[in-house]
Amino acid sequence: MHLSIARIAVSGLAAVTLAGCGSSQTAGTPASSPSPTGPPVVLTKQDATHGKFLVAASNNMTLYTFTHDTADSGTSTCTGGCLVVWPALPVPAGITKVTGTADITGPLGIITRSDGTLQVTYKGLPLYFFHKDVSPGDVNGVYPSWVLAAP
Repeated sequence: MHLSIARIAVSGLAAVTLAGCGSSQTAGTPASSPSPTGPPVVLTKQDATHGKFLVAASNNMTLYTFTHDTADSGTSTCTGGCLVVWPALPVPAGITKVTGTADITGPLGIITRSDGTLQVTYKGLPLYFFHKDVSPGDVNGVYPSWVLAAP
């Protein structure tokens, strides 16, 4: 009996995983997965120096915005080598609407990058990590043109 339940669970997980792998999936299109919203993608963290800021739920790493991006434009200006230093916060497979914790007051969204990948936005601005943030809660990416994303 336990083996049958395990097989059903593994089969269901495989179906959900494969449903999120299709390259034709676009933001706003319903996914094949039964729960397209899923758990929060963005959370908040607070420290004494920076106050409250946004982190990715997947790894608790700090998130930033780029002042060269234009809110609600649907595009990111960080491409090529910029993405090596400032990786985009990707949209998890099967997710068509990103969510955050209740204390995130601005809208979260999704854009399609020029390379076809999906990126999470906050208040219409793409969200990025910083490559020198190596531990959850690190805040090493505050530079001219790069801002700590805050709720």
